Amino acid sequence: MFERAIVRHLSGLSAFDFGLFAETLLFYKETLLLINAPTSFLLLKHIGIDGLKRMVEDGHCRLSYQSKELGVVTDSHNGLPIYAVVEATRTFQDTVREGTLSQERLIADALVRAGFGSVEASKAVRQLLDIAPNENRRFSGRDLPVLQMAMQDLLNRPYTQIAAKISIESRFPMFRVPDHWTFVIHETAGPRGDRLFFVVETNYDFDYLRKLCPWCGEISTATVLNDILETRGDLVFSAKQMAEPVTSPLRSRMMQVKFDLLSKIREKSHDDIRLFNHVMLKTNNIRGAVNSGKKNFSDVIEIIENAGKFKGWLTGVDPEVGLLTEYYKAITKTSWIERLPTKCSRFTAMTGAGVLLDVFATGGVATAVGLGLAVADTFLIDRLFASWRPNHFVENDLVRFVQ
Repeated sequence: MFERAIVRHLSGLSAFDFGLFAETLLFYKETLLLINAPTSFLLLKHIGIDGLKRMVEDGHCRLSYQSKELGVVTDSHNGLPIYAVVEATRTFQDTVREGTLSQERLIADALVRAGFGSVEASKAVRQLLDIAPNENRRFSGRDLPVLQMAMQDLLNRPYTQIAAKISIESRFPMFRVPDHWTFVIHETAGPRGDRLFFVVETNYDFDYLRKLCPWCGEISTATVLNDILETRGDLVFSAKQMAEPVTSPLRSRMMQVKFDLLSKIREKSHDDIRLFNHVMLKTNNIRGAVNSGKKNFSDVIEIIENAGKFKGWLTGVDPEVGLLTEYYKAITKTSWIERLPTKCSRFTAMTGAGVLLDVFATGGVATAVGLGLAVADTFLIDRLFASWRPNHFVENDLVRFVQ
């Protein structure tokens, strides 16, 4: 416990919690403070360059400077507001600006406005940047795909729905978001092809919230989006540094939700695999075949090499529908099953998906003829099996593997 912590900058000029920083320095063996331009200004104003240099030189903390961070830009397309995630510079108005900005000039100008002399301010900033090397987004020799990670967060509907609620209720502690309020994000085309745009489908009443608490600060769709992005930033840098993220209660709650959802996804995947094994592999399973010694890893490697299309199909399975149902839909879509005679359709309705899956696992053309299909329908079956479907891999490779 208390080995290493990372304190990442918080948005806004008044948001840095010096008390939390002091507490972290006291309790953790190693503290990394990740700063940006607004945080640098606050540190120089309240601690001073001599105090910061002393803490770094004595080994009480490390400083690292983040010149670029995730931000949301707003645009319009066909009269509708659209948004994009960009890497940009955080300014002193709690906004982001794209392009190259002089960090030294940005901080020094703010210090001068706060009463520092211009020479004093420039010298302090240069000394600060000397002890705060630039923080990159590389890990194990590779650039971390932070923008892609952020977009995955935004397009994760269960997560964004809960995250939006946390964003609002953390700012308005006495308010509870109604169950019928929704916050859903969709990808869309935009005016520029060099970035991913998205629209937000929401009925959140931000006008009502602003009237409810005028002193709580600006609150809008962009505010919620920024909270989600900042939470992703906390996760990325804490993972990279192998450090506990010391962050705001709001972002801590969002991180907890993300981990809870990941756990639930794994539980759902486990249940889907178990049911799929029971129905399609006749209670046999890959795990048991390997652990019992019936199959070795040469066999595993061989089947994995044939599983490319199957694994690609699996990534598109709707988790809310389930693996077995999606498998049934995939192998029967636009096939002869849709053209079953009325008598056969009644038989299908009564016996259910289990029998149909059994038909696909064992029957082929002979089973189809046995069910009373015409010769023309057998032609459809030939066409069905001519194009790849997930049952091709399951029946030809997977079933034989576990037998």
